[in-house]
Amino acid sequence: MAVSAEYMGYIADLLAPLARRAGDVRVRRMFGGAGVYYQRRMFGLIADETLYFKADKALQERHRAHGCGPFVFRPAGKKPIAMSYWQVPEPVMEDEEELLRWARDALGAAHKRPASKSAASKSSAAKRPTAGAPASQAELDKTLKEHAPWLI
Repeated sequence: MAVSAEYMGYIADLLAPLARRAGDVRVRRMFGGAGVYYQRRMFGLIADETLYFKADKALQERHRAHGCGPFVFRPAGKKPIAMSYWQVPEPVMEDEEELLRWARDALGAAHKRPASKSAASKSSAAKRPTAGAPASQAELDKTLKEHAPWLI
């Protein structure tokens, strides 16, 4: 899940037009990858030199239509977990205006959830499946088979 400093800088430069002021868009290392933030809200994820955007149900359909799937976290010794971040299609990466439109949509999806949670809500949130992620192992397997068969 590594990501290079060069790729992080490349993504920060691509998304810089979203910023209203310097520092609004940031890319920060986390867990071997990187998070993409607008102000303090995470709306993107970078893993293995691949950009993923936050996606609600409607946005997931758009990603699926482009043949892209979710980021799948694979904890050691545990079942894979599909996250609510979906790969950005290559044609979108190559079109600056389209990429910014997708980024704004991802920000909208990210704003549907609170930026930070109290300790009480964090513990209850940990018991719920991630918003937009497959609810069952069967649904995860189906999603992986359709969009990332090389991971199965």
